[in-house]
Amino acid sequence: MTLGGRRAECVLATLLLDINRVVPVARLVDAGWDERPPPTAAHQVRKTVAELRRRLPGGPDLIHTDGAGYRIVLSEDQLDLSRFDALLRRAREATADGQPDQVITHLRQALDIWRGPAFAGLDGLVITAAATVLDERRLAATDQLMDLCLAAGEARELVAALRAQLAEHPLREKTRGQLMVALYRCGRQAEALHLYDQGRRVLAEQLGVDPGPDLMNLHERMLRNDPALLAPAESSRLAESLRNDESGQPAEPAEAGPATSTVTDPTIPDRPSTLPYDVPDFVGRETELVRIQEWARTQVGDGLAILTIDGMPGVGKTSLMLHAARRVAEGFPDGQLFIDLHGLDGGREPMRPAEALYVLLYESGVPGERMPEDVPARAALWRAQTAHRKLLILLDNAADAAQVRPLLPGAAGCLVMITSRSRPVGLDGILPISLELPPRVEAIQLVTRILGARRVAREPENADALVAACGGLPLAIRVAATRLHNRPQWSIGHLVDRLADRERRLTELSVDDRSVAAAISLSYDALDPDSRRTLGLLGLLPEVEFDAYAVAALADTPVAVAERRLEDLVDARLVTLGAQGHYQLHDIIRSFARAVERTESDDSRAAARRRLFDHYLRAADAAAERIQPGRARFPAAYRCPPGDVPPLADRAAAMTWFDTECQALLAAVQDAAADGLHEHACELPRTIAYYLQLRGRMPELSAVLKVGLAAARHLGDGALEVRGLINLSIPHWHSGRFDMALDCAERALTIARRTHDRAGEGIALGRVGTLLNSFGRYPEAMRCHRQALEVSEQVGDRRETSRALSNMSVALSALGRYDEARSAAWRAVRLDHELADGGSEVVALVNLATAQIGLADYDAAQEALRGAQVLASGDGTPNGEAVTLARYADLFRRIGRYDEAIQHGQDALDILWRIRRPAIAAEVENTLGRIHHAGDDYDLALERHKRARALAERVGFRIELARALDGMAHATLGLLDRTTAIGYWQQALAHFDAMGLPEADLVRRDLDGAGH
Repeated sequence: MTLGGRRAECVLATLLLDINRVVPVARLVDAGWDERPPPTAAHQVRKTVAELRRRLPGGPDLIHTDGAGYRIVLSEDQLDLSRFDALLRRAREATADGQPDQVITHLRQALDIWRGPAFAGLDGLVITAAATVLDERRLAATDQLMDLCLAAGEARELVAALRAQLAEHPLREKTRGQLMVALYRCGRQAEALHLYDQGRRVLAEQLGVDPGPDLMNLHERMLRNDPALLAPAESSRLAESLRNDESGQPAEPAEAGPATSTVTDPTIPDRPSTLPYDVPDFVGRETELVRIQEWARTQVGDGLAILTIDGMPGVGKTSLMLHAARRVAEGFPDGQLFIDLHGLDGGREPMRPAEALYVLLYESGVPGERMPEDVPARAALWRAQTAHRKLLILLDNAADAAQVRPLLPGAAGCLVMITSRSRPVGLDGILPISLELPPRVEAIQLVTRILGARRVAREPENADALVAACGGLPLAIRVAATRLHNRPQWSIGHLVDRLADRERRLTELSVDDRSVAAAISLSYDALDPDSRRTLGLLGLLPEVEFDAYAVAALADTPVAVAERRLEDLVDARLVTLGAQGHYQLHDIIRSFARAVERTESDDSRAAARRRLFDHYLRAADAAAERIQPGRARFPAAYRCPPGDVPPLADRAAAMTWFDTECQALLAAVQDAAADGLHEHACELPRTIAYYLQLRGRMPELSAVLKVGLAAARHLGDGALEVRGLINLSIPHWHSGRFDMALDCAERALTIARRTHDRAGEGIALGRVGTLLNSFGRYPEAMRCHRQALEVSEQVGDRRETSRALSNMSVALSALGRYDEARSAAWRAVRLDHELADGGSEVVALVNLATAQIGLADYDAAQEALRGAQVLASGDGTPNGEAVTLARYADLFRRIGRYDEAIQHGQDALDILWRIRRPAIAAEVENTLGRIHHAGDDYDLALERHKRARALAERVGFRIELARALDGMAHATLGLLDRTTAIGYWQQALAHFDAMGLPEADLVRRDLDGAGH
């Protein structure tokens, strides 16, 4: 695949150096031209990026326009450089964990990615500087690998590789020294010394310097046969032999120095250690481990150092504490003590402070006969025993601060680690670590450690699915992987399938004495009855994120009460805090909650669900009224008394509420339909439809409207069926499925007329007219628009009056009747502004600008588009932003501001591909094609128009199909292919004539000019 020459390669290379980050156009200019770019360099960069989008597979989705630059979007595994960096990170982690074999493996994998020097064949200041940095990183990794392999005794295997590297970099003293050591360990001392002399001459001749002190020192050690230069095993054997006396008997060990312990009681052991074993397959948590190590290093000695680790059941608190303890143990030479306080332990009361103090005192050497009876005396003796000692004390599974406080030592040199489900409050000067779920990569590493790399490599996607089915919870992952380890005949996918059944998931996540359900039960059993009931009700929620209003509806309590119970669940680490005012339920705990909830009666569950769906309908209806004031509303079938709904001050607050609650609302529609609550299943889609339309979420809008339409038919309500069909036509239209959209609108019109639904008839007429516009059937469309306008004015529907006027403006502009189009658009703008319907006002302003452009009133058009852009960007509605940018591109093209036109057009396409609006994308491609034609870039113009033709043909957008053919004719004529150009013009003329558009006359003139 060719990219389009050296400059395109430089631009692509510069983008790849900063994947997923914006690279300014100025930097891309520097990469392409160094210090002497031409005046048109920025324009040429944009052309180059456009060409890269065309040539690269998936180019439009790969390279994004972002502000004043471009951003290439790639995942880590798609780019060699990212994979190299990731492997180096793993090598560093393995180094910190003291795993040299793993370090060697990661470094070898990283270096195997390289296939030559960085950016070979490219030059320029930007590329050369980047290549130098990358090559230095490669050499540093190579140096580290060679050092480790030498330490592992692989000298003989490294000689050839080191010779090749030295030949490539003859001045690198590090490489020369490594090769000398390798030769020396192979018994080739003379060659090693000769290599040094050769390097000394090269350095003198080329740089005029002597070897550095490291290389000189290595040379001297070889001359005196320093035994430390031998391989590690040989060096150990030699050192042992040197300790033997002349008679061949081993030498006596050196006399021990004075003891450093400050313990004066002879009954106290020097180094008591009761730490449990560290799990051998511990992975990750490096951030937390570094924090703990830093805390131990900096805080111990300045006062008693205390850190707490809290988190949800099964998140790995104890495993982290034990692993961290092993890392910092050397700093506490007087001992390490561990005690399980049984703060949450099924069937057992938490350990009392008196009992815990007895255990700690006994483990530290106090015999039973010297043990005081009461807690204050034991605590005093414990403080005395720990004074002036450096102890590491691990208090696992603490219930609360009251249980822990008497157990704290009195020495500034001690470190106390505490684990607890909830953070112990009331302890001063602590380092709190709240343990979250590990990142996916660490979860996969845990699976790999337990099952083995080979088994995971056979099913990498199922390994991902296993982690997802376990919700990323370490305990669940460990239990699931252990089950697989014990069942080698099972595939990973088999267990994933078993876990997909939410009803039996907790049963599957149990092995031997380990059970995820048991771990959760410990926290559940400690709750009061109201909080236990609340957790069970959370299993009825359609989504894992929710607010207190929804829970209040479920539990039939005031919001303040629901909030208080949720906070209790947060403290118990059974619920986590989400965005402000919201909570989240881990999927595994959700399964537990559903199991609890199934103990309730069917009637109780059904009543709770109805209260929940009533709440969602009330809240969504209130939010919909904020973003579309005066919308048509139908009486809802509420059975439950009114409940609290979130206060929404304005349109922006309503959009934010929908953003947060959207997934729950979508799931609620499906659940309501499944529960047979057809009123809710029908009404909920109508309340969220306009929001989904504004956000450009057409697939979700289509899916939820189909559920609502089925519910309306089940209810036998013609008016609701009409609205359902009309609404369903919208995602079909936006996605370019014009035939399906027109079918929905025409069926709605038939039902509305049959049921004498005059208001529904007006809306349906408007939708039919809109779709006839898209098909280029403008005379028919105008008849529908006039009828829709007449009906909507008769029934007093100002919103549909505005839409009829706006759609009429589109048809009038296409027919060249720009004065009438402007007048209709102005009326629509004023109505939408009065109705505070920002989304519709954006469309009306864009239609107004279209008419003003047709009248060559470019200043007025730009003013209208500024207003549209402010409204669209304020709401964050991608559809409005895209159509505004598209019209800006056409305006700037007409006034000769080509760079801005291209930028706006490309920005529009970036949005349009994301929200899947092929019809508008065809319009933008035609606009960009005309710009390239104006710049005499006929090849790129032809490519743009061909893309527009393909898009327009696919969706039946006839006017843009005709314009694409016209543009292809102009571009082909520019490429001196007159015959093909005439053929394209003939096809375009047939379409323009059929639509009755004035552009037909322009095509006839071009045909005559071409000599037809």
